[in-house]
Amino acid sequence: MRRLSVVTPQSEEFKLFSVKLSVLTFTYIIFYMSIIALGAVFFHDCPASPYIPLYLIVQGSIGIISRATKPLQYLSMVGKYTCIVWTIIVIVRLIELIVFGFGSMWVYKAYPPNYLDKNNPEYCHKGLYLFTFCYISVAFICLFLFLVLICCSVCVSILYDFPMTESSLYRFLWYN
Repeated sequence: MRRLSVVTPQSEEFKLFSVKLSVLTFTYIIFYMSIIALGAVFFHDCPASPYIPLYLIVQGSIGIISRATKPLQYLSMVGKYTCIVWTIIVIVRLIELIVFGFGSMWVYKAYPPNYLDKNNPEYCHKGLYLFTFCYISVAFICLFLFLVLICCSVCVSILYDFPMTESSLYRFLWYN
């Protein structure tokens, strides 16, 4: 049976992991900055639901903060500031979830908007609305698939009498 090795900041594994994490974090930050820009550019172009551009700006900002706290998780893995780090992470993720819930409500409530007549109170810029609609819909699909994956893995572990220990669950959730 393979033993878990302690990952230290000096190990080669940690350095490679840090590079991958930095590239991924940078990619996410660029994506969330583009969401902020989209919300800012079309801020007054959605009278059907004026909170949609605001949602994009707030979601992008919270997304940047959320991804910027990702390296803190690995700081807590080496045993430093564990309680403080996890408190910050939980608060940021909770705020992100609340903002996502409100955004979903605003987007699906305005469905379908008018894309043609700018003077119509049901008007919303087509690119702004469709991007936000697709972003939220894809997030819900991913959440559904994740829940199906968790349910399947629990069923398989029960069927094959595979012990679902805390460490195996931790490795599954944080290293995949």
